[in-house]
Amino acid sequence: MARKARIKLTVGSYYHVTNRVAGFKEDRPFGDIEKAYFYKLLNQMREFYTIDVLSSVCMSNHFHLVIFAPRENPSHKAVVKRYKKYRGQKFNLVDENCLKNEQFLAKLASRMRDISEFMKDFQQRFTRWYNRTRKDKYGSIHPRRGRLWQDRFFSGLIEKKSYLWICLLYIELNPVRAHIYNEASLYNYSSYGQYCGSGKHPYKQELIKHFKSDIESKSDEEHFTDLMEEMRTAFLSVQTFLFGGEDEESQVSKRLEEISRRASYWTKGLLVGSKSFVLEHAAKTYEKESLKRLERRLKREEKSNQSGLGIFSLQGI
Repeated sequence: MARKARIKLTVGSYYHVTNRVAGFKEDRPFGDIEKAYFYKLLNQMREFYTIDVLSSVCMSNHFHLVIFAPRENPSHKAVVKRYKKYRGQKFNLVDENCLKNEQFLAKLASRMRDISEFMKDFQQRFTRWYNRTRKDKYGSIHPRRGRLWQDRFFSGLIEKKSYLWICLLYIELNPVRAHIYNEASLYNYSSYGQYCGSGKHPYKQELIKHFKSDIESKSDEEHFTDLMEEMRTAFLSVQTFLFGGEDEESQVSKRLEEISRRASYWTKGLLVGSKSFVLEHAAKTYEKESLKRLERRLKREEKSNQSGLGIFSLQGI
């Protein structure tokens, strides 16, 4: 079966990215050590790539990221700076000579903003580390062989507006939906959990950059504080809804249910947003007959949409 085309835009775009390990659904190969390395490696990737990470969660057999891929390639000066920082002490004379080659710099610049390159590099490096650090039942290290991930990664294109914010809330609530903790703030291996545990958000500057309001009188710190308070309030409401105390017949509860349960438009949606957003960008990828089927399906979704969120998605035609 042919792979589905990955939808990429020529403008700066937001993506929900996820993947899970190969094997049985019940397999849970990632413990504290693996999750900690996940974040260590992710931070290294952020030094090289110009991809902005806005949210991340590493679970025991899968992960979620919300990322932004910029439209423009970085300047050659920025490429050199990032490459040297990424290589660190391994930077040598061969690297120095490569960085004098304009064609090499142009290729690196294009790679640095590409989500496929970012994810391929991240997953391959994580797999190599995972395979070489496995231990047998006696505690001896015996390198593992073979693939780790179920498939190439999944990516869904997200419309900014309120849909991106809802996606962040949905991602950060993974440990709560999985009944690991009753509170999202207690899970150490999510960006929100790390913020609550240490007082430092790993993606603070990215959140300010992409969610800063038009209120010019507020400082960046005030904008960030408002964002975290909005997230905390949303999580508190969802947790109350899930574990008691909320009136299930209220309109608030129906809206909260959309992010408190597993939703296929986040796990399978190649495009997620308003109806016009889905149709507009599907038109750039699919043929006319396929678009007609999609439009008919979206009309049915519109009639049955009771949440009030107005979320539409392309999950295949």
